[in-house]
Amino acid sequence: MNTQTYITGTAILATLGIVFGIIFGIIFYLLFSYSLYMMVKKRNMPNPWLAWIPVVNMYCIGKMTGDMKIFNLSLTNTEIILPLAFALFIGLAYVPLVGAVLSAIGLLVLVIAFHKLYEEFDPENAFVLTIITAIIPVVAAPIIMFINRNK
Repeated sequence: MNTQTYITGTAILATLGIVFGIIFGIIFYLLFSYSLYMMVKKRNMPNPWLAWIPVVNMYCIGKMTGDMKIFNLSLTNTEIILPLAFALFIGLAYVPLVGAVLSAIGLLVLVIAFHKLYEEFDPENAFVLTIITAIIPVVAAPIIMFINRNK
């Protein structure tokens, strides 16, 4: 086999990986949004359609979780803080040093919010579900939310 064959094979595999990544990303996003939509609707909260808008859907989670406490810091207006934390987590993850620290803080706020949400649905397993969400958030959160969408 020559070098051209290896390059072609690698390009095909990379393309397939990207295509499947996009497909699974869309599936998990739709699963998460649908589950969040059902939760918001069940609680008779206004504007359940916000669950379908990226970043803004964190507003819905903030409304559901209410005020939070992180260590000795009390967070109010979590419906505003969570979209900002999500934007920090995603937007600054690859900025050296300062961006990485702010991204980690954003992730911490999001994980605590999900833990508070999980405590409402499954108090016995909330800690384990939170750890799983912290390790693989893109996969775990949509599945956990879907399972608990009617609670």
